[in-house]
Amino acid sequence: MNYTPGAVSNGYDRSRRCYQIQNNSEKPYKIQFTLHGNKNSPVFNPAVYIKNWNAEDARVLLNGKEFKEYEVGINYKLGGIDLFVFFWIQMDEKIDIDIITINSE
Repeated sequence: MNYTPGAVSNGYDRSRRCYQIQNNSEKPYKIQFTLHGNKNSPVFNPAVYIKNWNAEDARVLLNGKEFKEYEVGINYKLGGIDLFVFFWIQMDEKIDIDIITINSE
């Protein structure tokens, strides 16, 4: 996985079964990353947890195009808003994912 500068990867958490990313900005931040799937190790329904997302919405672009096959979960905390994104996808190639707030341009 490759990440946007300003976002910190905390790796894959097997207990949560998701990739963990931390947003180091106080505002919602566009998170971009790449999953490297191949025939021997396909991308299969990944999940992403973004700590300190700090927005109540999100939309997803897959390889630069609007993607609709995902679900979003929001976790409200005293320190900010966390985001969970569950992707319904199976691909055996590299994919670029952008997670942005709905109001982002």
